[in-house]
Amino acid sequence: MARTESRAARTKAASVDRVSKLSRAVLALVAIAVILQIAPAYIYWFGDISSLKIYEAATEKRYIDQGGAPEPIESKIVKPIAYLNAPQLKDLNSSERKKRFIETILPSILIVKHKREQERLLAIAIAGKFYPTRLERRFMRDLFEGYRVKNIDDLSLKMLTHPNSVAIAQAALESAWGTSNVFLETNNMFGVWSFNINEPRHMIVVRGNKRQIFFRRYDSIYSSIEDYFKVVAIGKAFEGFRKARAESNDSINLVGFLEAYSVQRKEYVRKLRYVIESNDLTRFDDYSLDKESLFLKAAL
Repeated sequence: MARTESRAARTKAASVDRVSKLSRAVLALVAIAVILQIAPAYIYWFGDISSLKIYEAATEKRYIDQGGAPEPIESKIVKPIAYLNAPQLKDLNSSERKKRFIETILPSILIVKHKREQERLLAIAIAGKFYPTRLERRFMRDLFEGYRVKNIDDLSLKMLTHPNSVAIAQAALESAWGTSNVFLETNNMFGVWSFNINEPRHMIVVRGNKRQIFFRRYDSIYSSIEDYFKVVAIGKAFEGFRKARAESNDSINLVGFLEAYSVQRKEYVRKLRYVIESNDLTRFDDYSLDKESLFLKAAL
């Protein structure tokens, strides 16, 4: 009788143990389900800290005094100086005018290109994350809207930049090497038109047909250069140019896709090529920002 009771007790204990294990397993599954339900919400509301980093240039904004000149560029390593205005260039001989013009705009071209590339790489990194933070999603949303794209591949293509020589040549043509009245009045170095009555702009009347043309007004040369790269990045007329620059850095070839930039069309392309070749502008294509000026910081 005692043995029968002992066996029954053991069976009952084993049954209770199985129920206990099952209960613990069920509770564990419930806990996991709850965590999976609340984790996304937790990340959304509290996950504002991004672990991603970027290299930012310690940029110096500088105003050129009357009669002053930009800092000479004596090597392929360039200091990140964003000039707010251009020096007086009209009274200089052609050689000195071009030299100072390039020294004024090249640092800003490099700063803008560096910033654009860092943002492009950041966007690619965020796109590869399983669950980006709220700030990262906001960053991506702003980029997608700003560049008018719907996927990371199109964004990456539009954020690519082109050789320094192309930007210098266009700036030289559009501003008459920094001496045109429109440029001196507006800091508009690339002849960008304005179609928005609510933005700062400058009007000229074309001789002959009395046509009114409005040019965007910028608060600095740096702002003009930054907007120029954005115009080329999003303009439908420059889609062919964007595809070509993704495949080649040949300036002479690339400017062939910029007909739509000017009403002069093919003549504009011819002038660009002449400016690049006659001034050996491709020698500036491998100029870069001084790495000593770059510092690592939180991306967002």
